[in-house]
Amino acid sequence: IGLNTNGVKIGFSLRANYSRLYTETMTGLTSDLGMVYNIDNNFQVGFIIKNIGIENSDNLRTVLPIQFGAGISYIEPILLSSLLLDFIKDKNNGNIIRLGIRKSFDKLNILSGATIQNNEVMTSGGISFNYRNWEISWGILVHSRSVLGIPQYLDIAWYF
Repeated sequence: IGLNTNGVKIGFSLRANYSRLYTETMTGLTSDLGMVYNIDNNFQVGFIIKNIGIENSDNLRTVLPIQFGAGISYIEPILLSSLLLDFIKDKNNGNIIRLGIRKSFDKLNILSGATIQNNEVMTSGGISFNYRNWEISWGILVHSRSVLGIPQYLDIAWYF
């Protein structure tokens, strides 16, 4: 749910979460609250609080990693791609820096990025497809922890 007024966008999201890693399962209900301010047609700044909510597991001790973040977005004029930079303060994982680039077409977005956390660099990529009020996204993360494999996600969102 969002509000767009005078160049300021304020949004709230609510998510039902389900995660499964081998034999362990976690479920939860979380929400995010954010704001984006348009400085001009090519430049935006934003702030967010993420992962407010609850998470349950039968066998694992779970603590939601509440995050506070700030970011900037710049639309470069040559390829009309968005250059992204985020700084995140994570309760469980310390400081996180994310860099990214997004190229948007009519209904398709292509994304690529890198995350720097605890002196480790992780790379990622993904695509999303928008149709009416629906969005389907798929992403993949490459990192140095081979025991976890290569994480992928599929996200289906309905905007109303």
